[in-house]
Amino acid sequence: MSMPKRDTSESKTIHLKGALTFPNIMDFRDQILQSVTSCRDLTVDLSGIDAIDLAGAQVLIAAARFADAQGTTFRCIHADRYRRICDFAGIRSPGLVP
Repeated sequence: MSMPKRDTSESKTIHLKGALTFPNIMDFRDQILQSVTSCRDLTVDLSGIDAIDLAGAQVLIAAARFADAQGTTFRCIHADRYRRICDFAGIRSPGLVP
């Protein structure tokens, strides 16, 4: 999974590509938590994600909660797969842009 970034002074967008699944979680988790602490507004673009499992959804949920605690706005865009896995598991999916 690759994570190219585009930064501005107050906001950051991370464009994810590949599989947001259990084998890749640790790298993603570390990157997103670092991103949350380095900006006030974080957008995670999931348009390049070709797979997501429950572990990937849990990391996004934890990142959204961590962002909230840090006072950082957190949102996921192009997140159909994230929404579906959360709906299937019966869990709330924070950070989704309608």
